[in-house]
Amino acid sequence: EGYGQDTWRPTARVTLDYGLRVAYLGPTYTVGRFLQNYFVPDAYDPSQAVAIFTGPGVLRGSIVPNSGNFFNGMVEEGSSGFPKGAINHTVNFAPRVGLSWDVTGNGQTAVRAGFGSFYERYRQNNLNFDGLGNVPLSYTPRLFGGNVDDISPALVASGVRFPVNAVGVSREGHPPRTYSWYVGVQRQLPWKLAIDAAYVGNRGTNFAYLRNINQL
Repeated sequence: EGYGQDTWRPTARVTLDYGLRVAYLGPTYTVGRFLQNYFVPDAYDPSQAVAIFTGPGVLRGSIVPNSGNFFNGMVEEGSSGFPKGAINHTVNFAPRVGLSWDVTGNGQTAVRAGFGSFYERYRQNNLNFDGLGNVPLSYTPRLFGGNVDDISPALVASGVRFPVNAVGVSREGHPPRTYSWYVGVQRQLPWKLAIDAAYVGNRGTNFAYLRNINQL
C-alpha cells in the first residue's frame, strides 16, 4: 500500500487536509505441489452430473458409481485462466479529505468535517482455509439417513462415495469497503467548558457472506 497526504490553508481560518491511499489487494493462495481447488459454477457441466441413489438403506444419498464426473465444477487455482486464490487481484483507491473552519476568527467556534473510504482484505478463514478441504485434495463424505453401525469396512472398500461440501469464491475481486464521514461543531464556553455536536456516519459495502448454492 502507498499513501500521500497534503495540507492546504486557503485562508488563516480554513484548513483543508486531503490524501489518497492506494491498496493492492489479493487473496491468500497455496504454493507447492498440492494447489487448492475451488468450485466454479460456470465450470459446472450439467451433462456430467452424478446420479444419487434414493433407495433404502445406508447407501441412500450416495453417488451411483460411474454415473458422472465426481469433480464436476472443481478448478485448480492458477489453471485455465483461474487466478491464484480464486479472486482477481485489484488496485483500489481510497481518498480522504478533512476540513476545519474557524467560524468567528477568535478560535472559539470551529466547524470540522471529514470523509474517507477504507478497504479490508479478504477473510482467509472462510474463503481460503476452509477451501483446503475441497476435493480432490481432501474428501469428507456426508451420510444422510443412515446409522453409523451400518458403515462396514466392506462398504468403504467398495468405493461408494457420498456427496461432500465444496467452497467456491466469487472471483470478481470486490474487497470489503467502508465509507466514513463526520461533521461537527465545537464551541468554547466560559469556565473552561466546551460543547460539541457532531454527526458521524458509516456505510459498508461488499462484505463477505456465505451462501449455500446447493440449497437453491
